[in-house]
Amino acid sequence: MVRLKKNRDRLKNLTSKIDSFKIAKDSRRSRKASKIGYALRLSTEFASALIVGLVIGTALDKWFETKPLFIMIFIILGIATGLFNIFKSVRKIKTNHLHEKDSVDNPRK
Repeated sequence: MVRLKKNRDRLKNLTSKIDSFKIAKDSRRSRKASKIGYALRLSTEFASALIVGLVIGTALDKWFETKPLFIMIFIILGIATGLFNIFKSVRKIKTNHLHEKDSVDNPRK
């Protein structure tokens, strides 16, 4: 009977250790996936601003019959807008990360 109780205790201990390792593994996967998500978001922000600038510049060049003038202007504006959007997104991500870290370090009671 004593041996059976010891084995049950060992099994419970082993089960709790396995569960803690699974939780840690899932947490690492989640962080890696969110980093990939952030990278995709930032690259999409930049590419979309650049494409919009290119489309507007091309349309204005066709309308006013000027070849590279508006394309160059709006590509530069698209790049500037893309960089500005990336800057805003990084600040927002950083703020959210700091709030998450603070809530983990100091949970509310």
